[in-house]
Amino acid sequence: MFEPTEDMKKLAIEELRRTYDKLDTAYDTARVKSLTFLGGGLAVMSFLYAGGDLFIPHENYGKIFYFTGIALVVTSLGTLFHALGSVVWKLPGEFRRLDRLDFRSETDFINYVKEEYIDCNTKNLDKYQRKQSYLNTASLQLVIGAIILLVLKNFGG
Repeated sequence: MFEPTEDMKKLAIEELRRTYDKLDTAYDTARVKSLTFLGGGLAVMSFLYAGGDLFIPHENYGKIFYFTGIALVVTSLGTLFHALGSVVWKLPGEFRRLDRLDFRSETDFINYVKEEYIDCNTKNLDKYQRKQSYLNTASLQLVIGAIILLVLKNFGG
């Protein structure tokens, strides 16, 4: 069986560190997008209801579209608020262990760091995917709901 050299393990750690940094940046980007969509949703709601008119259509099919649009927008805003919640982001390296450096050899230390990055990336990727899923769902709901409400306000009567 092939045993990787120390240089190969160090290279693997550098790649894992780059992956960790990319994941960290992607997570921050998802939070910013969530905040942006949330602000946009609140702006749309302010625009629609600034005059105090609820513009509920008189026809039954119009009411169905109206309440569907409201439900989509409100649900998306709730989902975006939920997506903005903080999570426990795992950091590589146990600081107490790195402070003492009580490893038997350089190989043990390199293996420890590599395993820490793998564990962090695995756990943080799950958190990022969950936040991105919320963002995708909420943004689609917000856009569809806002379009329905804008059409009803401008053309529904």
